[in-house]
Formats: sequence, C-alpha cells, structure tokens
Amino acid sequence: MTHRIGIIGAGAISQTAHIPGFVTAGCTIAGIADPRAACLDELRERKLPTAPRFDDHRGLLASGRFDAVAISCPNAVHAEAFIACCEAGVPLVLLEKPVALTLAQAEAMRAAQRASGTRALVAFSHRFNTRVQALRQALLADAIGAPYQARIRFAHQGPIPGWARTGWFHDPALAGGGALLDMGIHALDLVRWLLGESRTISARVATLRKTIAVDDNAICLLELDRCLVTVEAGWTSPAGFVGIEVMGDRGSLVLDYQADQLVQVVGQRSPDGTSSSARTVLPPLPGVSHWGGQMAAFCAALDGAPLPAPDLEDGIAALRLALAAMESSRSGRRIALG
Repeated sequence: MTHRIGIIGAGAISQTAHIPGFVTAGCTIAGIADPRAACLDELRERKLPTAPRFDDHRGLLASGRFDAVAISCPNAVHAEAFIACCEAGVPLVLLEKPVALTLAQAEAMRAAQRASGTRALVAFSHRFNTRVQALRQALLADAIGAPYQARIRFAHQGPIPGWARTGWFHDPALAGGGALLDMGIHALDLVRWLLGESRTISARVATLRKTIAVDDNAICLLELDRCLVTVEAGWTSPAGFVGIEVMGDRGSLVLDYQADQLVQVVGQRSPDGTSSSARTVLPPLPGVSHWGGQMAAFCAALDGAPLPAPDLEDGIAALRLALAAMESSRSGRRIALG
C-alpha cells in the first residue's frame, strides 16, 4: 500500500534524509510546504520527487489527508506545526529536534497529542546508529560493570554552505540556540537512553569563535546516580575526537565516530601494580545505520510495525535538559532536575 506523505520544510535534512527515506520505502510525497522557493526548486535540481507546493504548513494540511507528515522546518515552527498536524488528524509525525523552544510550547504539544492520538517519532537519529545500539547492548549486558564516568562529544565546523540552505541556524528567533540545541541535544538524549536520568546539570554555553548571535560551543556536566557525564558540543571543530566514552567498574567502551569503531576494554589492576586487560572490537548491531535506520523504522510503522522511541516525551525530556543547561550558563548555578 502506498502511503501519502506531507513534508513541512524542504531544506537539507529533508533533501538528504527524509524524502529519500520515504522514496526508498515506496511512499508518495503528496505535498511539500516551504516559504523559500529556492529550497523547493532544489528538489527538482536534485531529482527528488516533485509534489504540490505550499507556502506554509497550514496550506499543506488543508490540501488533503496524509498518512504521515515530516516536520523538518526551523526550530521555532516545530511546536506550531506539530499541533496543527494533531488538529488535522495526522496519525503519524516525524518531528525534528528540538521539539520546541520552550517548555510551555512542549506542554501544548503534549496536550494536542493526547487529544488527537497522533504518534510521533522525534528524529534523534544517533539512537539508530548501529554502533551506538551495540554500545547500549553492552551496557545492558553489564559488560564493563556500573558506569561511573562518561563523555559524549559531538562537534563539527557548524552549519556551512552546502548544508544550511539559509541563515536560520544563526538566528536566535528561529533556532533558539546554537551548537547546544543542534548537536548537544543529541548527546543529552543519549545520556538518558544509555545511562539514565540526571539529578543535576551545570554548563557553560558560549560563543567563542564565530561572529554569530547564538552559541558555538557548550560543555555540560550531568550528575546521575553514582556517575558523572560530560557533554561537549561544538560548531568550531575541524578535528578531534567525536563519539562516546563510558568508563565502568570493570572496563570501558569507546565509540569513535571518525574511526567508525566501538572498542571494549575489560581488565583489572592489582594492588601490587600488575594489571591485565582484554581489548575487543565490537561489531555494530545488524541493520541500516543512522538516518537510513531511522527512516526505515518510521516507514515500517506506517505498515503496522511498532513505532520505536524516541517519542515526544523523550523529545521533551531532552529539551528540558538543554534549557536547564542554558539556565545554568546564564546564572552560574548548578540546576537541580526533577
């Protein structure tokens, strides 16, 4: 059965991940909304499906029934577009992160979802990285003992020509923030998924190198139950480690994104100074990784498969952490979490 898909936002993530994913699954792109004609024109230039074009999501949703809608527009529009999808009776939504810019917006989204029954998958695509999935499986299997320290670093050189189709990433009114909400919120979601809930967060969110109105670097320190986690996010990084490190009572897990390798080291050091260790390169879990896996899982739900996490509640929880980090940076205080 062919499913009718609506697309809200025709920028880079739609062109690179969402639309190709739907096409691969045999779906029909039944309408695309974007106020930027140049982005819509790029779809034809890249030989992506043409579809009825709309200036905004309201026109798109009024044009007919959709089996699913992907919300891929600037951050400031996420809440309004999601609530409109709920009110239009869209059964399934793929929602880009962050889900909203404020917790008040997020609460309105939650209320709309409960009233409508619309289901959502929030696009925390790192959960669909098959090496991240292997790391989580190792933690669940107690492969390195109880974690006591972890680090997640996601950094690159920031939205650059060829990816950012307009300047909205650097506009506080449209983006709500910079590197923290773009890169860091992925890491904050993974802290919850891999290690659990945090008790406190403290952070420094700063603009260190770029002449922009949002942050280009952030460092967060989260305190969990007998575990400390640092999250580093950046838009100024031409090199350096990108990935996840977890230290446990009996060993460590290190996922190096650039090397595309997950390494487990298990060992002990004795009081007399002797030590022993075993190093194992762990394979990824089976399946399509990252964006491809995310889109495959979403499209499978259209055919009746269970919709996997992360859901709207996960998106709200990650937003709460990011906003607390911003408040910590502004106030200079450690923020207690619920």
